[in-house]
Amino acid sequence: MKNLFEAYRQDFIYVLITIIAVLVLRLVTNAVIRWLIKFQTRKFAVKPSNAIPMIRRILNTLWIVLGFIALRYIFDDGENAGRISNNFKIAVYLGIIASATVVVASSVNIWFKLNIEKKIEQQQDPTSIKFLRYVVLISIYFMGALFCLLAFPSLRGIAQTALGGAGVLALIAGLAA
Repeated sequence: MKNLFEAYRQDFIYVLITIIAVLVLRLVTNAVIRWLIKFQTRKFAVKPSNAIPMIRRILNTLWIVLGFIALRYIFDDGENAGRISNNFKIAVYLGIIASATVVVASSVNIWFKLNIEKKIEQQQDPTSIKFLRYVVLISIYFMGALFCLLAFPSLRGIAQTALGGAGVLALIAGLAA
């Protein structure tokens, strides 16, 4: 048994460091999210949105997935190192895009809610802003999904075509305004 630990000492240390890193990242993420929820309730005087817990789930899942991918290096004999590294990069990319999409959509949603409340206080009709809010939010999530599709080579062409079309539509809408 002692020979086993001596033979695989480096691997055991690597596993331990990886597990500790994942746990620390999860603890830091949860602490920052708790702080953000308190900050949001103090600053905007509204109930916390569903976006912050969603970001918590995305990041905690990302840390666990990255931990498993990092642990996969132990069982690799050198043949799949490039593929494992590519999977690691894809996971990081998808996590960043998903988090950024949720943050942008949440920020835009809060901005629209505040503008709708101002319109109601001024006794104006907020229908057009409500409609525009839904259109913008759907567009943000659609763009986020397209950027996620860019990570997969088999779907890259579809995503590039859709993003190009969306860019042209945005340019036309900007010129029309």
